[in-house]
Amino acid sequence: YRFHAVNSQGEVFTDVIVTVISAVSSTLTAGATELSLTATVGVPQFGLQPHDVSLAEYETIKLTCTVTGDPAPKVSWEKDGQLVRSNRRIRV
Repeated sequence: YRFHAVNSQGEVFTDVIVTVISAVSSTLTAGATELSLTATVGVPQFGLQPHDVSLAEYETIKLTCTVTGDPAPKVSWEKDGQLVRSNRRIRV
């Protein structure tokens, strides 16, 4: 996953590696993935950067990242070069 923040003063990004360790019993239901982000001075700067994560298949994950900048940066999450959008399984 990549977290990207950009404003007229510059941009920053960070990559997070999510590794699935092993398969989980098929009796488990797939958990929701939650990506939280907040933005609030100058060039974008990270307040909180996410860390690489290893988890079992179907396990729920929460990646959190905060960034500041002035003007407020536009922020986004990407996975494999594609923009991550909210849906019934993923919350951005």
